[in-house]
Amino acid sequence: MSIMYLRFVTPGAITRAGIRPGLFRAASDLCGDLWPSPLARAIDHELCWFGKYLPVPSGSHPFAVRARRVWHKDGICWFRPEPAAREAIAHAHVLAVLLEDGGIPVERITARHPGTILYRDAMQVVAKPH
Repeated sequence: MSIMYLRFVTPGAITRAGIRPGLFRAASDLCGDLWPSPLARAIDHELCWFGKYLPVPSGSHPFAVRARRVWHKDGICWFRPEPAAREAIAHAHVLAVLLEDGGIPVERITARHPGTILYRDAMQVVAKPH
């Protein structure tokens, strides 16, 4: 069995590097649009959990990727296939269901090699896509 990194993606504006938006951007947008509904409060609860427990990538530019002498914010986050990430992944699944209840489809994608690792902590990596 192969170890896989996990990412949640949603429809929306595709980045310069052809990457679809992740879970947190869609959740923030939907929560703001629906506030103060019970669904918005549930989404906010999950976002607060991530704000408290998921490390914020450190460094001067953890998402920065250099292409043709220009820096772009093309780094993307993946959950690591590690026991330390299990609780965060469980909360991400809950958040995905809440987004789907709000009409936003969420796709779960996996990769053996997410790209060149720019940042790593116990739960996640930021990678430059291939």
